[in-house]
Amino acid sequence: MTPQEERIADRLAYLKRKAPRCAGLFERVFRGKVSKSQAVKATCLDCCCYSANEVKLCVSVTCPLWRVRPFQGKARLVKRPTDSTGINLLRRWRGVRIAGT
Repeated sequence: MTPQEERIADRLAYLKRKAPRCAGLFERVFRGKVSKSQAVKATCLDCCCYSANEVKLCVSVTCPLWRVRPFQGKARLVKRPTDSTGINLLRRWRGVRIAGT
């Protein structure tokens, strides 16, 4: 087994213990048997501690995947905030999509 395959096996074992609902998705991702949208979903789940709700509420508007993140549902469209106050308001609003991002 190569070092890369060992790391992947360790990661999958960890996921089966900590996030069993996500383990199947990550197995497919590591095998390369997924679409781009599933790869984005896995990346977002990995970033947000394997919680779909945290992905939905993500406020990391500078992330390249923020606009295409999964679990958004129907969202209101608002103007992009230009100051930190606007960003703080977005943290309190749930499910808000920012125009121009």
